[in-house]
Amino acid sequence: MFEKLVSLAAFVLLVTTLAGCTPVGARVSSADAGTPTIQVSPVQPTPSPAATATVPAPTTTVAPATATLPPPSSTKVPAIEVAASTWKTFSSPSYHYAIAYPSEWSVSAENPGTIGEAMQIETVIFKQPNYGSPNQFSAVTIQAAQHGYATTGQCQNQTEVVLGITGCRRAFPKAQNLTQEMLWFQPALASTLAQPYFDIQLVYDDAAYADVFNQMLTTFKYTGLPVTGAPVSNCTYKATFLADVTIPDNTVIAPGASFIKTWRVRNDGTCPWGAGTPLHQLTFVDGDQLGAPATVELSFPHLEQGGTVDISVSFVAPVKPGSYKSNWRLRDENGPQVGVGASDAPLYVQIVVPGATLVPSAWKTYTSTKHHYVVSYPANWTINVQTSGPGHDPEYVDLRASATSLPAVQIYALKDAPPITGFENCNKNLQLKGVLACSISLPKGQIPATQLLIFQKGDSYYHLAMQYEVQQQLAVFEEIVKSFQFTQ
Repeated sequence: MFEKLVSLAAFVLLVTTLAGCTPVGARVSSADAGTPTIQVSPVQPTPSPAATATVPAPTTTVAPATATLPPPSSTKVPAIEVAASTWKTFSSPSYHYAIAYPSEWSVSAENPGTIGEAMQIETVIFKQPNYGSPNQFSAVTIQAAQHGYATTGQCQNQTEVVLGITGCRRAFPKAQNLTQEMLWFQPALASTLAQPYFDIQLVYDDAAYADVFNQMLTTFKYTGLPVTGAPVSNCTYKATFLADVTIPDNTVIAPGASFIKTWRVRNDGTCPWGAGTPLHQLTFVDGDQLGAPATVELSFPHLEQGGTVDISVSFVAPVKPGSYKSNWRLRDENGPQVGVGASDAPLYVQIVVPGATLVPSAWKTYTSTKHHYVVSYPANWTINVQTSGPGHDPEYVDLRASATSLPAVQIYALKDAPPITGFENCNKNLQLKGVLACSISLPKGQIPATQLLIFQKGDSYYHLAMQYEVQQQLAVFEEIVKSFQFTQ
């Protein structure tokens, strides 16, 4: 019965592989996740029938030995010459294994996430040259996951399927589908930690690729801990912010200067953090990225409950003066992002980039005879006045420091109706030149950050607004507002 189930699974796996789908989809529906880092390095094959299969650590050069593992028939085959001038090494940063493959082959990797019982799946596919051309559909797929679709208990007479690890191996001869080889295993470590499951499969249309597959298997080496350092359980994540080790809030940083922000945090949850666990990254969420990468790996070893750690990110200050804030969260690859404290707030860095004073010394004056006011504006700014447009007796005054950039100030005035709806109901929270005014701040979004004032005198309604890039530019707006005077 098991042989029939495996044959069926192999058939479905083949169909999804030829369609470019994730092989695990043959078993359950898929989910989305990020793409793992692929590290490759060239390596020269040195076939020798008597060689012992050894593979260096994942980040080093791997020379594939030529001793082959038992084929499906259990009859050993001699070492063979592979028609590949050089080999490369794929190293998995998540599941800590390395394997060599012919340099002519392509390699792709993805993380479908959690599918059925299998958690934190990583799928790596090696394809022959010109894959997809007629009669060229040979491919090797390696899947690693927490929990597994199949266990080694589902086969008898386990053999050494890769160097130092026993498991199951099956062969499926060509019928309606291409010939297939399949093996699965779980590394046995002296640890109570949940170990990963591996499933390695070959689909081929040329017997020569079975020899390539066997040579690849001789180079496979599992080198480290599984992707999670804790037993699979319903543990929880909770972080507590303790201190700003460097760069306290509103630290003044020179334009373009590099700096390192360090936060001290404590693990108050039951799940460990750090390398080899699901929570192994700090990720940018919003604000100003300040030249930092989108994610930062947490390279420290497992941080258990109650442990403290310093987390650092390298930034570069902008060249434009202003106040900048960058928000970050810990990232659990199996769930939501993790903030700090009871409010689940992000970790953040907030700096100020200084600049020359933004309030100019030279000013000009504009006088409106239509709506009876006078206002001053920087002498090096341009002014554009229009008296036609929607509304009764309109006047539109546009003041700009540059034709292509902010800040910019608009003064709109109309008779008998405000230039913006809702004035009647707004909170008149400011007194300006003897009249009540609404002061409204609009954060940056689909439009630039905007500060505006709305007020009325007689039958004229006024709308003063500044659109700006950095907070310091509001100093110019304050001076413009101070200069505003009614002439009657």
